Amino acid sequence: MNGLMSTSFAPIWVEGENRWRNEKPFQEVSSPAAQIHHTGKHHWVTTVKCENDQIFLLDSLVGVSGELSPSLEIQLAAMYGLGKTEFPVKVPLVQQQNNSHDCGLHAIANLVEFCFNRFTGKQNVIYNQIYLREHLIYCLERQMFVPFPKIPPKSKINKKRVRSVRIPCDCRCNRPNCMEEMIGCDWSTSQCDVWRHRSCTNKTDAETDWYCSPHRN
Repeated sequence: MNGLMSTSFAPIWVEGENRWRNEKPFQEVSSPAAQIHHTGKHHWVTTVKCENDQIFLLDSLVGVSGELSPSLEIQLAAMYGLGKTEFPVKVPLVQQQNNSHDCGLHAIANLVEFCFNRFTGKQNVIYNQIYLREHLIYCLERQMFVPFPKIPPKSKINKKRVRSVRIPCDCRCNRPNCMEEMIGCDWSTSQCDVWRHRSCTNKTDAETDWYCSPHRN
């Protein structure tokens, strides 16, 4: 199983410098892969990459955020977006936590379920939330993970409960657009569709226009 990198690789927003600090970013992974992420907003989620290269985000509070956080987009772009101008991430409606603090438990349970049974959120998996914490302690004490306890689902999951989000990575640096301000080529009244991060253009604050390499002369 690929992935499984340290969650400390998540970028940190430096308020005083108004930028993201990402000293040791996540690395590109091949399928199958699984990874737990901290979103930068007091929340934990899991992503998985299947053998067919589809990417799924398993989020036990999917109804709260609606959109991916910038920190999460940066992490996913590093792992799954190398060489792509954008890539899709499927967000199925997995089991939702019944309190405000068990997102980490669900993230671990979903990762383990993928490793054992290729769980992508499209299957109707319902954990017994009463025993999640007890089971995690059991696994840690034995230094070995096994699937978390489940209860039989009452009905089949609705296949329409899967939405797809796209993460744009227009700059040649392969970082997502949300990393910093994006600047478009000003050639011929914005007919060019080349976009770059400001730091990738070497454009100074005094310059009003910026042109990509083919339109610079």
